[in-house]
Amino acid sequence: MAAHIELPESGPAAYTTSSPTLSGDQILCLQHPWTLSKNLGFQFHNRLYQLRGYGRGYRLRGARITVCEAFDGTLTLLRQGKVIDYSILREGERPIPLDDEKSVHHTVDQARTMQAQRP
Repeated sequence: MAAHIELPESGPAAYTTSSPTLSGDQILCLQHPWTLSKNLGFQFHNRLYQLRGYGRGYRLRGARITVCEAFDGTLTLLRQGKVIDYSILREGERPIPLDDEKSVHHTVDQARTMQAQRP
């Protein structure tokens, strides 16, 4: 039994965006849902971000935001479709690279040979 698929009608109404408040740059990006901390901050890609200009901001504690990451690396924060200002508080160090299976075996073999040489 074949499934029946209906295509949208032709014309300008067939190609509207799902959210009229988002721009094309915000639609064509990686979107990550995120939760704000009590101090209106969050950590993303080893950087600590904090919202700016929200006074005491009690209403935004623990709020869900969307982090839109463009393909050139720029970030846009959205809360209910509105852009939020932010600042970078701290940029962390790059994480320590993890060893793959071959390098781990090589390191273990070196440790065993060094232990075998001891009296």
